[in-house]
Amino acid sequence: MFKAGEAYTRSQIHAQVGGSIQSYLPTVQGRVVCACLKKKMNPGAPHIILVGNKPRVIQAALQLAEQSAPIPVFLKESPNAWAYVGLFSVLRVSIKNDGFERFDLGGRADIQLVLELVQKNSG
Repeated sequence: MFKAGEAYTRSQIHAQVGGSIQSYLPTVQGRVVCACLKKKMNPGAPHIILVGNKPRVIQAALQLAEQSAPIPVFLKESPNAWAYVGLFSVLRVSIKNDGFERFDLGGRADIQLVLELVQKNSG
């Protein structure tokens, strides 16, 4: 499906997995299908996803935490270039005021959840 280290556009990612081309946790029928992360917003990516305070984002993050199947994760390299880094699943969820000091929040004050991911394979 995707090759580790290769860059893809959001349209190419969408063609393979579906979901929104804007959301960083796109969903299809209530399941998160991938993660498209920007290091500026998620300094610990791909192993840490910082979840802001928008209800739809929180809902998607909680859904991802409940899913057993790993999802493909991409990191933004440049405009319209997202590098595939592998398949990941959620290892742990931390909620606001529950040990956030161990995470680099990148100065963000909107963080409600932190998802800790574990890589399942190299892709």
